[in-house]
Amino acid sequence: MANKDPLEREIIEAIATGLRINHACSKNIVGLDRKDYDFRSSYHLQQLTVSFDDGSQLPMLLKDLSAKNVPPEIARARPDFLYCAEREIGVYSEFLSNVMLDTAQLYATAVDYDLGRFWLFIEKVAGRELYQFGELEIWQAAARWLARFQRECANFSLDYNALKPLVWDGVNFTRLFEIAQVQLADGESFGSGALERFRPVADTFRAAIDTLVASSQTLVHGEFYASNILVRDRSGNICPIDWETAGWGSRLIDLAALISGNWNETQRAAIIDAYWSALSDSQKFDWTSPDAFQKELIASRLLLAMQMLCRPSDWSPPDAHRQNWLVDAEHMAQLFHQVRP
Repeated sequence: MANKDPLEREIIEAIATGLRINHACSKNIVGLDRKDYDFRSSYHLQQLTVSFDDGSQLPMLLKDLSAKNVPPEIARARPDFLYCAEREIGVYSEFLSNVMLDTAQLYATAVDYDLGRFWLFIEKVAGRELYQFGELEIWQAAARWLARFQRECANFSLDYNALKPLVWDGVNFTRLFEIAQVQLADGESFGSGALERFRPVADTFRAAIDTLVASSQTLVHGEFYASNILVRDRSGNICPIDWETAGWGSRLIDLAALISGNWNETQRAAIIDAYWSALSDSQKFDWTSPDAFQKELIASRLLLAMQMLCRPSDWSPPDAHRQNWLVDAEHMAQLFHQVRP
């Protein structure tokens, strides 16, 4: 261990401290193997194998959430106001590690503001992304997990300041709207005439903002897309990952992300029903009628389309996100006005 470079020694020290605090593990670390992890992510990932003095090993991931290490093409694809280096660290350390939701285990964190260092050490989950599964039952399981997550949020005393969630309020909704308008104006992403098509959507989005701000607020994943949800290999349990845009907003934002994609309406309704059936009675009372639920869900889907419209024209989304988001926004705007208040 004496010959390790300074950075590696600091990584080992952070892991040892975290394992001692989070898992009461006092074993000595005698070796560390690390290599870049080939997985699409917004941040730099390394796959680590930690070796202990008793001969055992522990695989894990190191996620570097420092702004200076975000690849330029990723940084351009996400508006600056969505970024907060401490957010995912806070979500794991303050909430996920204290509830039974089968998310990735937290092993350690390391935060140094002077160095601009924000390290997150978590379990390397053996599983596949949800979008690789065609079975509707597995997607329904993800919807039920979401309802369970929201029950845990309601029953847990969340430390709002420690979590540092992205707050979905009128200010941030307006920021999204303005960025999307700029992207559509350049005409490259969606062709000429896109901005004119966007104008009626914009008017509806302003009304949708009122619906979302007035809704019951909770902790949300923020990007609960199929590419951010793993299905564990052995158990088949649901394990959402990539919590860097976790926020505070309408609980239906996450459901809207889950049902985006090329489902027919019958399949989409089955996923929504799975979510609804897993809610507690007290959670269901937050909506005064089925129409109120539908209107908030449509507003949430419009919000997600607006987020995607903020991406620059040369950004290439994951396969699961490849769709014409302007068409989707137009459709949601039409549906929003068809549902009674």
